[in-house]
Amino acid sequence: DPDRPLVVRDAHTDPRFADNPLVQEAPFVRAYAGVPLVEPGGLALGTLCAIDHVPRDLTEAQIVSLQRLGRQVVGQLELRRQIMAARAARIEGEKFFDQSLDLLCVARPDGFFDRVNPAFVSTLGYSAEELLAVPFVQFVHPDDIAATMGEVERLGTGALTIDFENRYQCKDGSWRTLSWRASPDADTGLLYAAARDVTEFRARERRDTRLTHSLIEGAPNAMVLADTEGRVRFINRQTELMFGYDRSEL
Repeated sequence: DPDRPLVVRDAHTDPRFADNPLVQEAPFVRAYAGVPLVEPGGLALGTLCAIDHVPRDLTEAQIVSLQRLGRQVVGQLELRRQIMAARAARIEGEKFFDQSLDLLCVARPDGFFDRVNPAFVSTLGYSAEELLAVPFVQFVHPDDIAATMGEVERLGTGALTIDFENRYQCKDGSWRTLSWRASPDADTGLLYAAARDVTEFRARERRDTRLTHSLIEGAPNAMVLADTEGRVRFINRQTELMFGYDRSEL
């Protein structure tokens, strides 16, 4: 019964325990008092018990004390379980942090990186120590600094960053375009951010745009883009040749 202690004055004369090896042999238990150890979910994990080699009765106060000790034991077991669970979660998180292909970082309110993952190092070419030594804005393209600091200020108000892009300089002098997602921690002020290197993707977009523009300009048919109100937004070269108007007129 997980709600009640078990008290046996003399196990030698108790038919439930008289033949028990622990009674007949070492440690020769005579008196026994045990309280169930019940975890918060109701599962009885075991007992906390006191034994003696001579018959003994426990007072009500002694039983209450044993029950209190039992609750303390359950509390320590639960604390140990929570610590182990937190440790396992931290180890798992460390593995994801270190193995992620995306650039993961933690930034402090003073504008320095507090931590960066290996993808940061491999993408930008700096060591982790170099990345942590100076304000992160020093790696940002001069044309992107104002927008970057504005985004940091937004994060300071509790807003989230979704798909914000800026350019970071690599150690070899080249630039990588990074697409950011970030969120602030209200208690510590730390910024938790993940960036994806979209440099090649943006380069393909620009190439595709140039190719599309070349195909449209060189098309043998007149091509016109107009909005829903009938305003001409774009015409190609063949439109000018066909109708005799230049682009500025249309």
